Amino acid sequence: MGSYWAANGQLSGSYWAAIGQLLGSYWAAIGQLLGSYWEAIGQLLDSYWIASGQPMGSYWAAIGQLLDSKWAAKGQLISSYWAAIGQLMGS
Repeated sequence: MGSYWAANGQLSGSYWAAIGQLLGSYWAAIGQLLGSYWEAIGQLLDSYWIASGQPMGSYWAAIGQLLDSKWAAKGQLISSYWAAIGQLMGS
């Protein structure tokens, strides 16, 4: 009887060890897939925000240039205006 239970225990032990290894491998594979999935999602989001940032950057740069041109033109008009006034007053 003792050897029967000992043999039974060894079989049981091997069975549960095999189950444990399978479960370990299964969860390790799931973990790797999830890791890769979230990493890919992260990269896509990064690329999206980088790409979104570029048009926004270009948009604000264009707005800045327009405003600069507008104020430069106003500045020239005002200087010309005061130069003309100065000439009139001088004559």
